[in-house]
Amino acid sequence: MADENQIGKQILKIRTIFQNVQDFFANNSDRSHLIDHLESSENEFRSVAYEAASMELAIADLSGGTELKNWQLFAQKNSVKHSAQIHAGLGWALAQQNKPLFEIPEKIIPLERGRVLDGYGYYDGMFRQRQTIKNKKIPEGIDSVSLHAYDQGVGRSLWYISQGETDKLKSMITVFPATRHPALWRGIGVATAYVGGFNETDLNSVFSLASDNQVSLMIGICLAARARSKAGAMTHDTEMACNICCKMSATKAAELTIKAEPDTHDANAYAGWMLNVEKALRIELIETNQ
Repeated sequence: MADENQIGKQILKIRTIFQNVQDFFANNSDRSHLIDHLESSENEFRSVAYEAASMELAIADLSGGTELKNWQLFAQKNSVKHSAQIHAGLGWALAQQNKPLFEIPEKIIPLERGRVLDGYGYYDGMFRQRQTIKNKKIPEGIDSVSLHAYDQGVGRSLWYISQGETDKLKSMITVFPATRHPALWRGIGVATAYVGGFNETDLNSVFSLASDNQVSLMIGICLAARARSKAGAMTHDTEMACNICCKMSATKAAELTIKAEPDTHDANAYAGWMLNVEKALRIELIETNQ
């Protein structure tokens, strides 16, 4: 992998930012300076700070009942730039509090509910590895429609746990049934392109390992480009991942996901969105290879 495990260093940077926000909540009852504190985080991973704040606010709300008044106010004010992370942070909170997934507020539109499920899956993968990865347990309330979004988060956790080491990544993903692999690889793509710290050889190794799920990996990379574009935090590494794996610029990758958003807001909207992105990617690949 990258010299001196640059991926591990990037992950440590993310964890430090997350912990810094948790410390702010632990030591400050006055939250009037919360946004200033979040904005003081370096731009590369500022959205992570918003994810941590989202989790803390949701946990505080959930501990007092099922209403998410403070969280919803925070989300409404800050979702333009950090929507993916803020909704994933809610998923963290629901998982940490062992709340059943049917308690996700109905006000959250289906596209964002997918990111809540992603956050739930990431938390389970990171902090409940035995049940989630070794025993492959699926939480109560996860149906076939929701599983692909939940597994996207589990896939992200596999990347963080392995720190990009392909042998370790392979050993973890192969224990899952093949039907779950596409969503897991989509999550790996999100984490790969968002975390960074790799070189071209690393990317080619991961792309090769994805094998039949390379398009799913590419979808995840496009989602990472979208998140970074919305936050105004595009990086050289995200650009590299888009160029090498998706054969397009990060700007084009982000635009592709936006154009693929479905008009419907039914329960299948997130799954439909991912299918639309896949179709658009396959068309781009055909045109690129002509």
